[in-house]
Amino acid sequence: MFGFSHHGEIKMAFWTDVSEALEDLRDPPPPEQEFLMNATAHRRDKNYRLAVMESVISLEIVLTEYVTNYLTVHKKVPKKRVANFVPRSR
Repeated sequence: MFGFSHHGEIKMAFWTDVSEALEDLRDPPPPEQEFLMNATAHRRDKNYRLAVMESVISLEIVLTEYVTNYLTVHKKVPKKRVANFVPRSR
């Protein structure tokens, strides 16, 4: 099961997957992705209140980035004005 034999050994076919998983630990996910993963775990555990809370936080981060980029790049609004309109916590 999951690439392990009955003797606690990992089959060689799964080494690439294990290696990639370990590499991912060096670069933690961005906050919005981490909140979304937490929300998924809470939903799976039927903890719907925390799932909603974590997903809304993730959405807030993504929307803040989107609105900031949209206003500065597409609408050419000065960054200082955008900063007054869209407060950033980072």
